[in-house]
Amino acid sequence: DNVVMSDDLNPGGHMEGLLTGNDFVLVGNTSETNMTGQIRYTGTVSSGRITGAIDGTATSSSGTTGTYSGSFSASKN
Repeated sequence: DNVVMSDDLNPGGHMEGLLTGNDFVLVGNTSETNMTGQIRYTGTVSSGRITGAIDGTATSSSGTTGTYSGSFSASKN
């Protein structure tokens, strides 16, 4: 259906995004005690595997900012 979804990448949140060609972006919001932010999961589907990068930002209630970064991989179902 050209929809990518995950219940595991962003703990506690279901995410969905459109698959355009072989690429997709999922966006998850994070909210913890004294911190809010947004995390982006940018991925590519190739030969039944999914690989991608993680980036995002977070801001504490005192105004301090931080970043998310990393990578992920998964099997296509």
